[in-house]
Amino acid sequence: MIKSKKLMCEITPQLAEFLGEPDRKKMPRTEVTRRIDAYIQKNRLQDIMNPTNIYPDVKLMTLLLSAFSPNPRPYPKMITFETLRDIISIHCLNSQYEDYYYRIPNCIPNRKNPL
Repeated sequence: MIKSKKLMCEITPQLAEFLGEPDRKKMPRTEVTRRIDAYIQKNRLQDIMNPTNIYPDVKLMTLLLSAFSPNPRPYPKMITFETLRDIISIHCLNSQYEDYYYRIPNCIPNRKNPL
């Protein structure tokens, strides 16, 4: 196990449901960004000619629209990664640095550098 300082944030129930972990209350912001980016890559939502543009599907659109629930906006056909970053910041509340423990996957200790 490795200990580091991570920017932990309280996530909204909509974001927790999108990430597939409805019971989770806190998560590192980097992990939230990584998982949303992996979802976009897996479902091929990026524009081929301009990869900064994203064409959201229904699941991602529900997350986007829940961020603007007090002030509804028209349905955007395309968003950018900058807009996505702003939406993540709306769904991450009370960000603060905390100790975070994680494992390095596929790490095999060897004789020269034992863990």
